[in-house]
Amino acid sequence: AMLKPAGISLLVVITGWLCGALAQFFLCFGIVAFLMRSAEANASQPRNQTGPESPLLAAGNKSADSYDSAELFTAAGSPKYMWRTHDNLTLNAFSDTVLGQVAALLQSSNLTQPPAALDRQLWEAFLGPPPDSHKTFGFTICKRGAPDKFVGMSDALRSWTGYGKEEILQKPVSLLYGKATLTSTIEVFYRAVERQEPLSLRLQLHKSDSSPFWSCMVMVPLRDPEPGLYLVLHCVPEVGSTPPELLLPPRAKYQPTPDAPTYGAEILQNVEVVRNALRQEFPDQSLDYFDDDYLRYALAKNNRTVDYVLGKARETMKWRIANRVDEVREQDAASGLQTSQLFWHGFDRARRPVFYLRPGCQDMKRYDTQQLWLTHIVLLERGLRLLPPGACTFHIVMDARGAGLQHFDRPLAQKVLAGAATGYRDRVEKIVAGPVSYVVSGVWKFCKPLMSENLSSKVTITNTPKQGVQEHMQVSDVPDGLFAK
Repeated sequence: AMLKPAGISLLVVITGWLCGALAQFFLCFGIVAFLMRSAEANASQPRNQTGPESPLLAAGNKSADSYDSAELFTAAGSPKYMWRTHDNLTLNAFSDTVLGQVAALLQSSNLTQPPAALDRQLWEAFLGPPPDSHKTFGFTICKRGAPDKFVGMSDALRSWTGYGKEEILQKPVSLLYGKATLTSTIEVFYRAVERQEPLSLRLQLHKSDSSPFWSCMVMVPLRDPEPGLYLVLHCVPEVGSTPPELLLPPRAKYQPTPDAPTYGAEILQNVEVVRNALRQEFPDQSLDYFDDDYLRYALAKNNRTVDYVLGKARETMKWRIANRVDEVREQDAASGLQTSQLFWHGFDRARRPVFYLRPGCQDMKRYDTQQLWLTHIVLLERGLRLLPPGACTFHIVMDARGAGLQHFDRPLAQKVLAGAATGYRDRVEKIVAGPVSYVVSGVWKFCKPLMSENLSSKVTITNTPKQGVQEHMQVSDVPDGLFAK
């Protein structure tokens, strides 16, 4: 009888403890559910387009409706970053005749009188035939140590700008700058000259009468006749004030990868079988995506059959048509290119390009799911043109520092994963993400079931992402400030 009240008291204590634990559980569950719903709602609806300028825009001194190709491959606003859009162009990019003309020109006393046809020859040597809308060609020469002065300028470009020979030679490059010229792009230009690094960009310059014009520029370090010279090729499109598409050297102009595989006669024959079948099924569509390197790689992987590869290629083609990939242009993703933190930078040790994502630095004030989706397409399609001969895959690196639930866009994640599984099948070499947080872990649990086993096996989530990245590329090729606190 004496134990009975004690037993009842113990039961009351246990019941109270269980109720308290359940209350805490449901409270935590409610908070997480609320945050997830808020994140999904924010991701599925366009964000408020007003508010203060983002650091990305303010650093470039840009208006909300302008953008520039230098930022297309950079995290704009960080002067420490230097993004290369092409790497190690082949020495035979020039014919011997053109190289001889360049050498003779640089050694001559009058650098402003090159052969009349040299301007276009130089451009075609690097980039092939230009678009029909690009009519005016020219080049300038700069020198390391004085990147802000013209060492030389071709007659064609000088005539286009309206300056006389005496007005341009040894004069400041700023002679061509104006209100529409972005200082952030100029800083990238000067840094490339000083570091003797190749670069592709476009820039809005001004003639002597102050009228603006766009110039697509490919910048190439020269080793002869003396080190430190820098050749800047200019191509002026007839597009008025609309930013032209950024022009990049074709893949054939790059040095092949050092470990480019060799394939047997059967693989080479099957490449034509697959391509001919696609050509018959999609006669009005471009098949440039299915280049020789990609089809050889797909056919040789795990001894796949022709029917298997052809079936997957059909799925990829249908996905590309449904998402109108070949029709998306930079202007379609103008806002996303401004506000996103997606960019290409450098190459890994096997000379495959690297795609970087920094979701924690995303400008959420001007976020739009559709714009960010189009930005992914524009940049991925551009990145495929950075693949050197022998390569068909690329690395993805995610700096998740500062990423929270507000940066997780579930509809976009589903689109991107579907694109990786179907639209860009077999294109990803490795994915490194970190540092680890509860948000990163939660997003990974959401994404992993939506990935194929092959793709998920390529993902590394780590607390030391910088070390993980350095396993695949030189330390000097890792962008400054990445993963920094």
